[in-house]
Amino acid sequence: MTDRDPQGSATVWGRLRDGVPPVVTPAHPPRLARVIAAAADAGASLAVVDTAPREAGGAAEVARLAGLVLIPCRPASLDLAAVPATLATVGAVAALAVLNACPPRGRWVAEASEAVRTFGLGVAPVTLGARVAHAKAFTLGRTAQETEPSSPAAAEAVALYRWAMEALS
Repeated sequence: MTDRDPQGSATVWGRLRDGVPPVVTPAHPPRLARVIAAAADAGASLAVVDTAPREAGGAAEVARLAGLVLIPCRPASLDLAAVPATLATVGAVAALAVLNACPPRGRWVAEASEAVRTFGLGVAPVTLGARVAHAKAFTLGRTAQETEPSSPAAAEAVALYRWAMEALS
């Protein structure tokens, strides 16, 4: 996992893991291609890149290196309003939105999916709910699968991972 976000959340999470994979490496321009190549040489078969929400030039570089671009988006007006700018940033690369922090009830997900599609962006078939298990796991440097393996949060994360792996193959 590489962290290009100046906020460094993924790097903080990686440090909290105390050496337990996945390894998180900060990789700001122009290091990204070298970091990914080094990871591949070390046997990594998957690279996840965390970018800043409004990263201008760097997001296009990340998109060019990617086999799959996933754009996290909450089903809320501010997130949805940012979608066109994000699409312009990643360029012509195929991308999909992943709706996250979704409320458990109501039409939010359906309405957000429809809004995202009006911008010409597809929506991943798996959504991530607004789950406390994700926040609790993050503070421990873990995932919901590790801290609460039978939780809905863990099931959603596993479903997203499986779908993404299938989409990459």
